[in-house]
Amino acid sequence: MNSPQRTRPWSNRMSRLRSVTQRHRASSSLRRRPAMACWIMLLAAVLGSACDKESAELRARQAAEKMKESLPDVDGKALAQKLPADEVRAMQQALTALKEYQGEITGELDSVTVNALQAFQRAQGLRDDGLWSSDVKRRLQEAANKAPSKGA
Repeated sequence: MNSPQRTRPWSNRMSRLRSVTQRHRASSSLRRRPAMACWIMLLAAVLGSACDKESAELRARQAAEKMKESLPDVDGKALAQKLPADEVRAMQQALTALKEYQGEITGELDSVTVNALQAFQRAQGLRDDGLWSSDVKRRLQEAANKAPSKGA
């Protein structure tokens, strides 16, 4: 009679231990699944980003080329102006008096002259397109007349 009572508490303990172990295994496997899913998603993101990186780089290059094509060639327009040599020479002299032009006074519209004219236009708050207009000519003459002479 004593033996059935002894086995019963022992068997109850074993059954409790089994149920606790099973619950622990079940909960730990549930805990592992999200971690595994995170690793799988991370791996997929890394592998996917390698492919996306190339396509993103290609898209960026295409966008840069498209922007470059859409921008007007300001210097090209300015250099394509057909101005008389005496007018260019007067422009160079006035820009020299304002210390914007450092080159030789040749009467030729070159990139140095256009850059000096653009610098003058920026200083005057005008659109710095390097194009010679009657307004730019008037402002340049007024500014050159106000500038101190070389001898002073």
